[in-house]
Amino acid sequence: GNPDDQAPGIWAYDLKAETFKRIVASTSGPLQHGLGRPSTCKVMTNALGEPRFYHLWPPPKVSPGQKYPVLLAQELNTWFPYFQLAAHSGYYVAVVDRPFSHTWDSALEHTWAEDVSRLAELMAHDPNVDTNRIFLYACSRDTSGLSQLVAARPTLAKGFLAFGPTALPDPAGLRNKSVLLVAGTADVNAAKGLSEFQDRAAKEGSAVALFLQAGAGHMAASGTTERNRARQFAKFLTAQ
Repeated sequence: GNPDDQAPGIWAYDLKAETFKRIVASTSGPLQHGLGRPSTCKVMTNALGEPRFYHLWPPPKVSPGQKYPVLLAQELNTWFPYFQLAAHSGYYVAVVDRPFSHTWDSALEHTWAEDVSRLAELMAHDPNVDTNRIFLYACSRDTSGLSQLVAARPTLAKGFLAFGPTALPDPAGLRNKSVLLVAGTADVNAAKGLSEFQDRAAKEGSAVALFLQAGAGHMAASGTTERNRARQFAKFLTAQ
């Protein structure tokens, strides 16, 4: 992991001194081939008026006056490799930190759509962000919030990436979207109907890339499965 504004590596935290010490840098030893982008932690207010922390990763090189696409999500685990991959693919990446009280075991309503919609408005104020190339990412039950946001604001995003989806927006409501769907064939609920969704979305003018992993379950359970998913993720983003 990494403290804010530092590249990922192996760090130790001194509880008494309340300080971090870098043990292994991301450019040395076992991590010498790692491509770590430091993130910045910021605070915002979501569409419900609730405070939220969010993490922001900029592309490696940002030129004045140039516009860059942006990837938006809400996630409890901001160390997921996909955010680093997107940043290295030339994207701004902004991820709302899901509050602990809003995990799936909680009785409180989930606020994916409210959080990400406000994050999109904040990112639109950045002169280097291309508001015509906003993409959404969600995994598993988070795809319910993604679907809600796409249905409520169909012109907000150019496309979205859904991994192990448990919900998808109505294909009839999609217009000229670029979509990546990733699921395992052993995940019956996710894989069922995805081909049909792909065909229906195509009739509405949206391009849907479907990647079904043979024998994989709902969540990646092996390094090979995760690597292949990451490869599809990066391939999709660089094609946009």
